[in-house]
Amino acid sequence: MIIPSKLQQTVLLELHETHPGITKMKGITRSYVWWPNIDSDIEKCVKSRYVCLSTRSNPPKAPTHPWTYPSKPWSKVHADFKGPVSGEMYLVVVNAYSKFPEVVKMKATTTSATVSVLRGIFFSTWITGNSSHRQWSSVFITRIQTVL
Repeated sequence: MIIPSKLQQTVLLELHETHPGITKMKGITRSYVWWPNIDSDIEKCVKSRYVCLSTRSNPPKAPTHPWTYPSKPWSKVHADFKGPVSGEMYLVVVNAYSKFPEVVKMKATTTSATVSVLRGIFFSTWITGNSSHRQWSSVFITRIQTVL
């Protein structure tokens, strides 16, 4: 039903009586009535009511979780895909200790392709003259092989 402009405010107040909130009020209103710019009129109506503003949902803020700084290079990494960038996907791996990024263009983003690229990154950086890195790398290799 199309509502004449003289009655639009009255209809809005009637529909807003139970304080359903903007989203629910839009859904309810669209089911029964229409006029040009009805959505913006609903938003103005709801946002101008003190009762709605004072009682609207205000969820508590989640506590922040500070990251602990890693004790040595490559002991903590962050990895994610970026893209598509010009139709290409990239795997970005960041050493949390140095903040050094490794970026690899991916042909596929399957698990096996990702593990293969991660192996290359980890093997090239972890297999060094440092025996503790070599030992840690062998543990990592064993765990990766069990995944495959």
